[in-house]
Amino acid sequence: MADENKYVLDGKKRLKEKLKAKVIQDSNYREELKKLQADKKALKVLVKADDLATCKNFIDLIDELRIHDIGAMAPVEMMPEETELVKAKTK
Repeated sequence: MADENKYVLDGKKRLKEKLKAKVIQDSNYREELKKLQADKKALKVLVKADDLATCKNFIDLIDELRIHDIGAMAPVEMMPEETELVKAKTK
């Protein structure tokens, strides 16, 4: 996932260096990181789950996305074709 989100991770690294050098304050760091995550170049993720997914699965996934600095994520319903594809692949 890091390769796909390289834009944000590289920007975060630069911001951390500025924070460490006291060029910016912590509040500015958080603001700028949010801007990076919202940028059109940043990775966006649609989260789809089938009927077998548990709440814990969903929470674990969201936690992982946050760890990798994914700022834009949205839970969406699976389309019937996707549900059939998952069923066919997991038989």
